Amino acid sequence: MFFDCLKLIFCLILSCPICGEGYITNSVGGNTDGNLTRGRNAEIKGNAIKIDGDHEDVGFYFTKTDTNESVKISGEYIVVNEPSRLIILVPDTLEPGEYEVSVTTQYGYGGKLLRNPRSAILPILVLIS
Repeated sequence: MFFDCLKLIFCLILSCPICGEGYITNSVGGNTDGNLTRGRNAEIKGNAIKIDGDHEDVGFYFTKTDTNESVKISGEYIVVNEPSRLIILVPDTLEPGEYEVSVTTQYGYGGKLLRNPRSAILPILVLIS
């Protein structure tokens, strides 16, 4: 059982490079509580979150919590794409509401592309207004 717990912790650390409240910032007012404004920038900080790779699933997603509908934003909405920081333009076409934010990438530590994409979900829900 002890080793099962260690294995689970290890998997959680590897599979969640976006961690903790305060890792998404709204450019309007600089708040870090998950409230984002349509048509304005948001900054996401994490580890190895650069959106890179040629797999069709690679991208930045908003998933509406009440309908489970995912919206993959196009590259033109990604303003800064760095290993530890993304700045995106929140699409003004998103309906107001609560969303889960996720990043899917093949970018690996050290800049090497992974064979298979991996996804990370921001551990707080965001509210789009």
